[in-house]
Amino acid sequence: MTYDVQGGTGVPYLFIGIPIAAVAICPACSVGVYPDHAVILPGLSTFDLPIPCMPFLLGQSIAVQGASVGMAGGCPAPLTLTLSNTVVTTVQ
Repeated sequence: MTYDVQGGTGVPYLFIGIPIAAVAICPACSVGVYPDHAVILPGLSTFDLPIPCMPFLLGQSIAVQGASVGMAGGCPAPLTLTLSNTVVTTVQ
């Protein structure tokens, strides 16, 4: 699987982890990846995620969300970030 976030003008980040119901952090942005267990990849807007062929992964879901820190149009100062929609992928 390849995840690619485009259109950001700030410093890109990718969050990968457990999906959650959207939690608003400001009027313009919501987090959809459980933050306590997320893998945060600073400086990346594209990520290849290999899915190994293991039966216990069937039915499991992973959430991926992009962020652009320092980009106008999202959360106001002091956050000044914009979050993408959350993409949830379920292994079948």
